[in-house]
Amino acid sequence: MSVKDAVKLLVSHPVSSLLRIEQKLRNIRIQGWARRVETRGKFLFVNISDGCSLKTVQAVIQRDICPKLPVGSAVDIVGDWVKSHGKKQNMELFATNCEIFSELPTEKSSADVTRRNYHLRMKSVPFMCLIRLRSRLDYLSRSFFQNESFIHVDAPLLTHNDCEGGGEVFTVQANKQNYFGDQTVYLTVSSQLYLEAFASSVPKVYTIAPALRADHSQTRQHLAEFRMLEAEYAFADDLHQLCDLVERYINYVVDGMLNIAMEEINSVMEIFCDESAREKSLLWINGPRKPFPRIYYDEAISILQNKGELTSDNRFSKENELSLVQHFGGPLFILRYPHAQKPFYMKRSGNYAECFDLLAPFVGELAGGSLRESNPEELRRRGCDQSLDWYLEIRGHGHPPSAGFGIGLERLMQALFGILNIKDTVAFPRWYVLMDILFDEGGGVVTESAIYAALCKQIELLFGDYGMAAAKLSLTVKVFDIGTATTIVRISKEFAQRLLSAIPFVCSINDKPAVLQVLFVGSSIRSCQRALLRINRKHLYSNYVAAKTDGEKKDILEAIRSVTGNVKFENTLIG
Repeated sequence: MSVKDAVKLLVSHPVSSLLRIEQKLRNIRIQGWARRVETRGKFLFVNISDGCSLKTVQAVIQRDICPKLPVGSAVDIVGDWVKSHGKKQNMELFATNCEIFSELPTEKSSADVTRRNYHLRMKSVPFMCLIRLRSRLDYLSRSFFQNESFIHVDAPLLTHNDCEGGGEVFTVQANKQNYFGDQTVYLTVSSQLYLEAFASSVPKVYTIAPALRADHSQTRQHLAEFRMLEAEYAFADDLHQLCDLVERYINYVVDGMLNIAMEEINSVMEIFCDESAREKSLLWINGPRKPFPRIYYDEAISILQNKGELTSDNRFSKENELSLVQHFGGPLFILRYPHAQKPFYMKRSGNYAECFDLLAPFVGELAGGSLRESNPEELRRRGCDQSLDWYLEIRGHGHPPSAGFGIGLERLMQALFGILNIKDTVAFPRWYVLMDILFDEGGGVVTESAIYAALCKQIELLFGDYGMAAAKLSLTVKVFDIGTATTIVRISKEFAQRLLSAIPFVCSINDKPAVLQVLFVGSSIRSCQRALLRINRKHLYSNYVAAKTDGEKKDILEAIRSVTGNVKFENTLIG
């Protein structure tokens, strides 16, 4: 057997466990990445990380074995674990064999740089710290609910239901016509309705699952795709008990995070947070443990009115929520919102819903929950959609009163560590393409499924079956304006170039001649909205200049005011 074959039989040691060993060992194998390389005479002194923590092992490599080793390289090193001659470590790995797999260097980058290069951000040490903290959050969440006697369940991602009733859903289109029959199929926005079905026979259930929302107000706190923790428990009739559960969960997570090495948390906060983040984040703001304040909606309204910060419709904006967090010096529950502001499934008392929102630093609304309406006839009176007949039916089959809540894990990451942009909490945020579809006169109304099919067909022609299949994994089409056929296409950044290459070659949609014109490419729906406003405003200004009568100019100015307020044109305020 060759030396190379013998090396392959050795099991790689985790760095963290190897560092706890202070006795000599032979034939130790380490696989990882070179974080720091120093040349001294005939030797290379290399700090090796296995990616599982910030800890590194020093490897001493003779240069006749490995003449050079660029920082960031992926390596496989075998050697003897021996006493170190240096003062910074007790033990080190004296290499007898070193194999370099890839010489990809790492560079210290800002959050903006890593945000623009999603596929390389895993090479960023702070981002990998964040990923490990995210893994820790997942572990702590499951551990908490296991300790609380909750059962983990899985709910469908493909659904016929729009749980929140807001219409902010992605519609699923299959290549095969009538694949789903006559029913419209969506990507799930919430697992809650299914959790209620589980709770009809399993008293405590929870899930951690993807949620997808076509939310037009994409901001630093919004993602189209995120992970949602949702819990439901039966025999519940007390809103404060539900708040107690949520508060215990938050405190459990905070304690679990603070019990790990602070070095990783500090690394994350150094790159992804501002200077004041430490004092405001959930990890420190609740210092000596104190209960989260609980106030009613009407009290919150009074506080904001006294500050002169409330809008006329009495709905809380993100700024209002953060103002309340600042007012109370930390997280707080707001109870019993007007039922007109909340979904149909919440239990009501007079004009109010038996619900809560948990507000937290950096994000505003962090969690929401409610007691559920258990009377099927009451739900019917509220106009419950026919597609939810199954949801009403379970209430006639031994279904006890229940309550539950949901919390976005990415927002929780923001609140825990003071991360300013939610896109920094996920590895692969989506990319958005805003485009116009131009038809010949009489081209008719365009559908999302027809646009989707035309794009997939052209991507397949250019990049083959595999290229099309890879792009389809993240491709979603949303018609933004039916009248003008302005459309937003969402896709992973790694496949965005395939989409952009295919768009100019699309010549027809539903056998009708068409031209697709890219207007803007951005990282959020919100950025697309702003771009569309700029484009429309510029178009209206051009029409204003070309207008021949005062009446035409007046109509155009009114159109501009309808979307921008006062009109600034050629450095002069008009009207």
